[in-house]
Amino acid sequence: MRKLLVMAFLVFSGTGAFAQLQQGNRALSGSVMLGRDESTQNVNNQEIKTINHLVLVNPAIGLFLKDNLEAGVGVSLAFTPGSGYSYNGDNPLLPHKSTGYGLAFTPYLKRYWKLTDQLYLTGMAAVTASYHLTKVRVPDSPALNTTGRGYYVGASLSPGLNYFISDHFSLATSLGLLGYSHSYTKTKGENLYSATTDNQFSFSLIPKTYTFGIGYYFNR
Repeated sequence: MRKLLVMAFLVFSGTGAFAQLQQGNRALSGSVMLGRDESTQNVNNQEIKTINHLVLVNPAIGLFLKDNLEAGVGVSLAFTPGSGYSYNGDNPLLPHKSTGYGLAFTPYLKRYWKLTDQLYLTGMAAVTASYHLTKVRVPDSPALNTTGRGYYVGASLSPGLNYFISDHFSLATSLGLLGYSHSYTKTKGENLYSATTDNQFSFSLIPKTYTFGIGYYFNR
């Protein structure tokens, strides 16, 4: 996929594309993120590895309120399967499988600043509200099964770049974020009940927080 995007960039880089960013025009955009996270902890002098995967799909639709100013809403769908080990005092090495689902809505306001006819610097302000569900199942000990539910609300500012490969299509990337979030998660099991609340301020310009996507711009 990355090779195809690079090829598209090279093919269209000299075509003299002009962005469709006038008042009243529409934008359809989206991105897909695939991730993998591994963590290791020491339990009774044994290293226990947990592996989580992430599939995240982010479609969005926007309307240009005036030239170079887009307002819209995005929807995020997340799926996070994983595997690891559950721990209790008698038998610390019980393999488990986890499955997570998430749904988020993100109204946003996005401003475009022209650098060249095809390249634009962007700044986006967004508010996000999401719901998530996580299930952990331990086949060898169902009493350790848990289900977690919770919500997340946050606000963020994010710089980025849009490169128009034709009059209607662009490649887009965000370049970090500045944000604040509040989250709450309640976890229940046969012998477990916990509730956690987290408030977090975030600032990051590291590549881990970058996103990449494609946009389609069209007039009325």
